[in-house]
Amino acid sequence: MRPTFGCRAHELIFEPTDATTSSLLKSYVQEALEFWEPRIQVISVEASTDEQNEGAVLVDIQYRIKATHDVRSIVYPFYLAGEER
Repeated sequence: MRPTFGCRAHELIFEPTDATTSSLLKSYVQEALEFWEPRIQVISVEASTDEQNEGAVLVDIQYRIKATHDVRSIVYPFYLAGEER
């Protein structure tokens, strides 16, 4: 019931796997985390192409849990449909 919940990553699903797409994905993820997850402080968000899986971008998120000051990280694979060959 919240159409704006989450991030805008779905807008990039058919974009090419390049620096522009990675940069937009990074920005969308960071923006959503800062807006929707008040329990954490985002330290960094990095997006890079996955050399082992064509069409995949790895999003590396480092964050701090505000209540405990515990630093954690997660790597999330985001798959792009990419260009037709």
